[in-house]
Amino acid sequence: MYTDWFKLARLPFRLRPDPDFLFEGGEFAPVFAAMRSAAESGHGLLALVGEAGTGKSTLLHTLALERTASMRVARILQPNLTTREMLEAIEDQFGLGATPAGGRDPRARIAHFVAEERRHGRGVLVLVDEAHRLAQAALKELHALASTDPAPLVLSKYGLNAR
Repeated sequence: MYTDWFKLARLPFRLRPDPDFLFEGGEFAPVFAAMRSAAESGHGLLALVGEAGTGKSTLLHTLALERTASMRVARILQPNLTTREMLEAIEDQFGLGATPAGGRDPRARIAHFVAEERRHGRGVLVLVDEAHRLAQAALKELHALASTDPAPLVLSKYGLNAR
């Protein structure tokens, strides 16, 4: 009924953010420009903070889609992970496989991966949606990961402090 009334090909409002319906003008323009610039710089930690329903997740998803051709992108969409589960999810998305028993810790493996990608001229981006729901230990681990040299850029939505 909604699509018929407004002559739409598909529903614009879904439970999942849809980058096809991102409005890049108005207040979003400088925010998205800053996120793109941060992704191009390729290191550090950036937090995107705002009220619920303002489009933060949509911005993250749009950035991920834009960058997948030029960067390696990992996305953490389930904030109820332990620190270990979060690092394993990042390893998995980068195709590193699980850390072998007695092997290097996941952060070291991720840092090595980032260094190799940078050596080949590729950036690495980790996007964390709903970061305010992560456990404090996981937030500290993200900060530590973003502080390594070379560091992936970690973009998080909502409740982290920018550095």
